[in-house]
Amino acid sequence: MIQIRSMRWLGVALAVGASASVAHAGVGDGAVQWPPPFGNGHWYELISKPASFEAAQAAAIARGGHLAVLTSADENEFVFLSVVSPGGHSNDPAWIGAQSIAGECDDGSRYLWVTGELFDYNNWGPKYPGDLDHEVCAAGFIPVFASAWANYGRSEQLNYVIEWSADCNGDGIVDYGQILQEDFADTNQDGIPDICQQPTCADADIYTNGVVNGADLAALLSEWGPVTPATRADINHDGSVNGADLTYLLSFWGSCP
Repeated sequence: MIQIRSMRWLGVALAVGASASVAHAGVGDGAVQWPPPFGNGHWYELISKPASFEAAQAAAIARGGHLAVLTSADENEFVFLSVVSPGGHSNDPAWIGAQSIAGECDDGSRYLWVTGELFDYNNWGPKYPGDLDHEVCAAGFIPVFASAWANYGRSEQLNYVIEWSADCNGDGIVDYGQILQEDFADTNQDGIPDICQQPTCADADIYTNGVVNGADLAALLSEWGPVTPATRADINHDGSVNGADLTYLLSFWGSCP
């Protein structure tokens, strides 16, 4: 997420859309994928828990994603119809990841995406973005225009759309989809595969007593080999207790901060 201290954050909300195909993550899961070859392979989910723009972005980051960044007409239509308003029946606005420069609420060219991508596509509804003459820069919403956006003040409480696009291991597949399909573990449920996160002292502290010492080393050696449900010593979460875990344990030897 880009933070610009001189900016006043402003969200953008979606309105009404057109049809598109969708791949569901699984039973009971709200995330959907814009599948290749025509889609970008990213995953999206509507969170129907109204929040301010900043709170929504923070919640998205905590789950390994960011507010949706819609950089083409096709992506915009897909996200609206398949995620925000399946079948076109909802008029509820939802945050996406666009923000305005302070004092430029009504200038549609003075916006930025939370990921830093160029704001070279937009789908503003008629008369939007509007000129909002007070500190929180609030605005209205037009539900009757197809997949259109309107500007809202950052403190408005709206639903929001999370997008997952990260591919931390460079295998060409979005990480979140691999977590949903249980190809990768995500034990702390932060939307990032365990194999892509650097181990910490807490991971090496197998006995969770605040210090990495001989007891932890003994536990690691006793669990050497493939991981079982009872294994505690797979420090780097790669499915096996091996030399890599031993290296990490030794590097954290001593008291954990």
